[in-house]
Amino acid sequence: MDVKSLFMEFHYPQLKDIIFHFLTLATGILTFSVMFSDKLAEKWNHGNKGKISLFSAWLFFIASLILAGIALIRLVVAGEFAKGGDILTSASYYFGGVQHMEQHVLGVYILMFLAGVSFVTGLALLTVTAFINVFRKV
Repeated sequence: MDVKSLFMEFHYPQLKDIIFHFLTLATGILTFSVMFSDKLAEKWNHGNKGKISLFSAWLFFIASLILAGIALIRLVVAGEFAKGGDILTSASYYFGGVQHMEQHVLGVYILMFLAGVSFVTGLALLTVTAFINVFRKV
């Protein structure tokens, strides 16, 4: 089995599913944190530490969504490379004129790693925001 058929049989569907699940999870957590932010914000009469950590968490969640979206686009281009297509890959302006499928696949893995780091950082900051709110009550 050659590399391209292995990629299309196993890696492409798995990566696509992982990216879709990641986008769904990140969007859901961002939505819920924005929805319930008024419960946290009304208790902050003094001090901006909680607000800064909450806004920073949102920025990291948004960054993770953007990185995962770019990873999905690169995955589509890699899939077209693997199938031998020339619709997207013939344009030299896509990602600096990358000529090999493996470069796109590596880019997908790197982008998903960075999206994961950004997502976990956002979760940590969201946890810090909750701790600030809990300890402010004491």
